[in-house]
Amino acid sequence: MRATVENRVVRVRAKSVWQDTVTHQGKSVWRYGMRFTGISADDWDAVIRFTTDKPVADENKAQEELVTVRMTPDDANRLLPQLLQNRLLAMLVERRRLAPLQDRITPLVQYFYSGIVRHGDKLMHRLTIQSKVVGNEGDEMYETRFVFDDKGENVTILN
Repeated sequence: MRATVENRVVRVRAKSVWQDTVTHQGKSVWRYGMRFTGISADDWDAVIRFTTDKPVADENKAQEELVTVRMTPDDANRLLPQLLQNRLLAMLVERRRLAPLQDRITPLVQYFYSGIVRHGDKLMHRLTIQSKVVGNEGDEMYETRFVFDDKGENVTILN
């Protein structure tokens, strides 16, 4: 879910631990108690600053400019051409960072778009894909960084 803390939008995974109804401005509304099950370190810091009555805004302006945007699978499906997605996922499968792709099974990946960067002498899009391989001996998590051009033809793995 997305939450707004002062002017900052934070993305969290949460689990409902209680719920009830209360009266707010003369209307009956639902109220929920949530427990975080997943939150980035920067977003957690913002929540802690807010709950301890400290300024939520980051002190470091350069860090603000380099904030990574997490893409939901819906965002990736809308914004990344399907051919490029297939190519990136195939590269992960080839490197054994993702199980072989199957129809009707959604791959275990998360996309993080970092904007346009200079790579060599060209401007390229930077994308990080977190992938997971489930195995008999446990799960393996991987983080793979890619850069690619506007057309998605020139793709490079950075790590």
